[in-house]
Amino acid sequence: MQVSQGTGVVPYRGYEYQIVVSVWVALDLMLERRLCSSIDIEPASQEDIGAELLVPAELAETRLGVSIAEGPIRIQIKQRGTSWNEADFRALLKEAEKQGTRGPSPRERALAQLQADHKLRYLLITDAEIHTKRKRLVVQSVDDPSSAQNIDGLTTSAEVASRIAVMEKRLWRYVKRDIDDILRAGGPGARRARVRLPRRARRRGEVASP
Repeated sequence: MQVSQGTGVVPYRGYEYQIVVSVWVALDLMLERRLCSSIDIEPASQEDIGAELLVPAELAETRLGVSIAEGPIRIQIKQRGTSWNEADFRALLKEAEKQGTRGPSPRERALAQLQADHKLRYLLITDAEIHTKRKRLVVQSVDDPSSAQNIDGLTTSAEVASRIAVMEKRLWRYVKRDIDDILRAGGPGARRARVRLPRRARRRGEVASP
């Protein structure tokens, strides 16, 4: 596997949208609303390396871990060229089957995590629109609960469904506008964070070469 010159790591490609959204989430929760003191940007797993590097941006994704007073939130950021149909949305949540006997097992999906941890919530942030049947999942803020009671095709309780949410149609221009609004109100410290946060997101979005 090739490594980037002088770093010994393989960088993500096509993750610009994920980096911008990660910066906005950090500024919103940590600086503007002060709901948490840190955000964990999960580094890529071997599954990500095999499936998501050197591919179109639509296939790239980033996962964030956030802990607020109401409990932890697992955030998944996905850029997409078309709206989310029900099958593709379910595929984000359900455990993927391992293909063949070699290689790493797929990363644990959100549904299994939600069923194991009754305080955990899941949020998808995407630039695309969610299917019309899933509009009860839509929320306006990162920490908002959804009003969903079930998700067709998933065997889960109403309690678990209510901990699944989507922020849809979060286009680049809206995210950047919100970042600029926070920075204008936050003063020099916020502007310094605007420079540092993308660098940290990119470092966390790198994986060590085997």
